[in-house]
Amino acid sequence: MFEQAVAIRREERPLDNGRVAVALANLARALTDAGHLISAEAYLDQAVTLSESARGTRATETADILVQFGSFALDAKSDPARASQLFGRALNIYRSAIGNQNLQVAATLNGLADAAVWMNDYPLAEHYQREALSIFQETVSRNHPDNAVALATLAPYSRSAEIHRGRAGAERSAADRKHGIRRRQSSNRGHSSRFRHLYDRKGDTPRAIAATLSALKITRERRSLSYYTVGYYLDALANLYLKMDDLPTAEADARQALAVYAQALPPQHLYVASTHQVLGEVLLREAR
Repeated sequence: MFEQAVAIRREERPLDNGRVAVALANLARALTDAGHLISAEAYLDQAVTLSESARGTRATETADILVQFGSFALDAKSDPARASQLFGRALNIYRSAIGNQNLQVAATLNGLADAAVWMNDYPLAEHYQREALSIFQETVSRNHPDNAVALATLAPYSRSAEIHRGRAGAERSAADRKHGIRRRQSSNRGHSSRFRHLYDRKGDTPRAIAATLSALKITRERRSLSYYTVGYYLDALANLYLKMDDLPTAEADARQALAVYAQALPPQHLYVASTHQVLGEVLLREAR
């Protein structure tokens, strides 16, 4: 249906590049959800160019597409530098067009915070997240979901920033260092994923596995078997089974994750590297 919408917009006369751009962005979102990342990226690139060139297009529409592209660059391409640049352009547009005290600005600051975490810049991530939280507190009620999410996300960023600045009084453990990339990758997953991290930190591995299996089931039902977050949850399961010394299951999940990534992600993506590391640890324990 979105392909039909793009075709209709392109045939309209006079041609409205702004409307074409919005249709392309919608199509790109559907393609991303279906795991067709190469096509999605190409359409997003076209959408940004057309939106910026269109006469009479509301500036915020261009910013909306830039935010979508930034999230794509971070999650689907493992490119935090590009994501940060896209989020930054969107933030400048929002602030010029509609001011600072609005949810679009706060959401874009959240994106910048995520990108900073991927680049290990925890003080900058904390700065962006606190700025976003301040906007949420000024514009929505304390019980608003966006406010709650901002508070929940700020805590690990703030803690990591303290460690980065040396105020925590202790170095991170070897396990923290080894799994740092994996924690950064999962800052914005679903509720089941958050429970998995909570149970894992408490040492309740069986409940962590149950929560991850729930997240995996939902993702497979809502997305597809080859969607890249299916691989992400399989990787998480491989890590949990590795902790329980269930090496055959850990190996099977890691290999399934790599098979998903081979269809969905570029080979240099950090998720791929993370799962190769897990598989290597399994094989090492088995003297293979």
